[in-house]
This record gives sequence, C-alpha cells and structure tokens, in this order.
Amino acid sequence: MNKQTELKVFLELPAHVEVEGSSAALRNLAESFRTATGNATSWQVTSAGPDEVHVISVRRTDSLVQIRYSSGALSIEGAQSKLDVLADNIEYVAFSDPNSAHIHVEHHEGHPYLAPGSIPLVVSRDDDA
Repeated sequence: MNKQTELKVFLELPAHVEVEGSSAALRNLAESFRTATGNATSWQVTSAGPDEVHVISVRRTDSLVQIRYSSGALSIEGAQSKLDVLADNIEYVAFSDPNSAHIHVEHHEGHPYLAPGSIPLVVSRDDDA
C-alpha cells in the first residue's frame, strides 16, 4: 500500500475510532461506500493504536449505518442511501483544508443515517500520513 492510498486507524474504545488518510485515500474510501454490495468489500489498513485494526469492511444492507469493531476488523454497513451520506461527509474532509479537515460522526437521537450503538467515528485528513 502506498502512502497516498494508505488509511491509518486509531481505535480508542469505547470513545471512538479514527480513520486518517490523505485526500486520495479518503476519496477512495468514500467511493467504496458508494459501490458497496451485499458482499463485504475489505480494505487493508495500518493500525496506529493499542488495539489492532487490520481491515475496514464495507457492506450494503437495508438499515441505518452501523459501525462495529470485532477481531481486528472495523465493519461499516448500511443501506446504500445512508452509506452515500457518509461518503459525502468523507469527501467533504478529502476536499477540505488539510490543516483542519476532520469530522465527527456520532449517533444522537434522530440521527439521519447512523444506527444506535454505532462506534463514534472521526475521519481526518493528513496528506503527510
């Protein structure tokens, strides 16, 4: 995996999980959400924290977006329309100022696309990552 397409994952449970990458890597991740199928698509990632994350798995289902961690895998799944909203948010970070670009995706009552019980997600851009 080259530096431009590498994603780093910082798992800090139960607080949150952070996915960090260059603009190109974040655009690629967003595209994987847009093209998700019923079968899981996996990304190899670099783990950068005390808990190991080896892969991000993306899968289309018929529900709100659910973000989970189990056995070294960060699983993100949901209805295509909901994954598209998450992809839009990630693309926002990918095209924003790299010195301040990040978002927090955390469930709250009435959240439009994130399921209750999802791990809070932070997405940040670091072109030097």
